[in-house]
This record gives sequence, structure tokens and C-alpha cells, in this order.
Amino acid sequence: MCFAVHAIENWLVGNFRNIFIVFIGLIAYDTYFVFHSEVMMTVAKGIDLPLKILAPADIKMSSFAMIGLGDIIIPGLLSSMCLRCDLIDAFSIGR
Repeated sequence: MCFAVHAIENWLVGNFRNIFIVFIGLIAYDTYFVFHSEVMMTVAKGIDLPLKILAPADIKMSSFAMIGLGDIIIPGLLSSMCLRCDLIDAFSIGR
């Protein structure tokens, strides 16, 4: 989680077009490698690094749901950019 927060705080992207391009690219990447190939799941299950978040999928905790940090960072960047634009607009209205 610290990697995700650090990336969202410190990655200053110049405009929405850049975030949109990265977001569309990652959607295409996720769609291919998660749903059409076993590569992503093989790597994610075989690696024991802090690049994934596991949450219990059922009450018995016999299976886990997995989410990657990229699935947290990219929407966080979009939200961060929206907040920055709102703050700029709020302080420039009085001028």
C-alpha cells in the first residue's frame, strides 16, 4: 500500500490526456494478460513480493482474491489529477 500511496502523491502528470493514455493502455494490457492468457496469474501466484494485495474471498478464508497495485495506482492518479484541477480552479476564481 505504501508503494501505491507514494506513486499517487509523487507522480505529477501534466494533463488528463497522459493519464487517459496510460489508463487505456493498462486496460488493454489487463484485458489481454488476465483474461486471454495465463501469464499474469502464473507470475502473480509464483511471486512473493509486495506487488499484490490478497483479501479473503469467503468467510472460511480458504481462498483469496488478488488485486495488483496497478489497479489501485492508476485510478488513484486520475482522482489525484481531478483534485488538483479542482484546487487550481477554486483558487483562481477570485482573480
